[in-house]
Amino acid sequence: MIREFLLKYKTGFIVANMVLALVTLQGCFGLLVKPKEESKSVSINLKFTVDSGFVAKSEVLPFLIANGLTDTLNDWWKHWKPADTMGKYYRMDSGGRYLLCVLSADNDQTVATNKLIEIDKTGKMIATQDFSCDWCGINTRTQALNRRGNYFITYSCGHGSTFSSSWFTLFKSIADRERQGQIMESQYEGAPYCQNIYSAWKLVNDTTCVVNYTIENSRVTQNGCEPADVLKTSVAYRIKNGIWGAADSSKIKQMRIAQ
Repeated sequence: MIREFLLKYKTGFIVANMVLALVTLQGCFGLLVKPKEESKSVSINLKFTVDSGFVAKSEVLPFLIANGLTDTLNDWWKHWKPADTMGKYYRMDSGGRYLLCVLSADNDQTVATNKLIEIDKTGKMIATQDFSCDWCGINTRTQALNRRGNYFITYSCGHGSTFSSSWFTLFKSIADRERQGQIMESQYEGAPYCQNIYSAWKLVNDTTCVVNYTIENSRVTQNGCEPADVLKTSVAYRIKNGIWGAADSSKIKQMRIAQ
């Protein structure tokens, strides 16, 4: 009986110690492991106070990342210093809205892409749109967005082996720009056409833009394109149903001015 009693006592003692060890371990583990906190979205606003200005990388990059407009993986951002200018902005109206144009340094792409971003009075993004303006002979960080009168202006370009062109768009908002046609500013074509077009333009009023084109036509020779004649013409572009278009489309077709 004594032997059986000692055996039961020993077994109970071992079980009790095991239970105590498990309870102690669970308590310690609970202290070490904190409950997972719910992730919170980060809101970063970009506020402006003056009519126009420029933004540096240090200002705009956190805003772009927070709004899912860019990232910093395998991109061009590392090539720019925090104080480098990356974009330009204008006040849109008295209600506090702003239009920002910033170089999209997302990757090592051949053609630079710019982002247009509308921002409300609290600094939050309202709308965004991408466009390309590389090969236009402008600084894409400081000159991709401009303003004349009540209109904003963006430039875009086309290019090929023997072709290049630049275009501009007049608009008042991103929604307005999405439906606008472009107006040709310059164009170069090699053989077989050998034509060079350049222009000077002015915004006469809110509904009329006059573009003065100079068209240089050349002959195709064994040495390439040789100057033949120079033509000059003016084309009036007007607003019709909210869209810019040439008042005399037959004129631009005859002069081989694309629209």
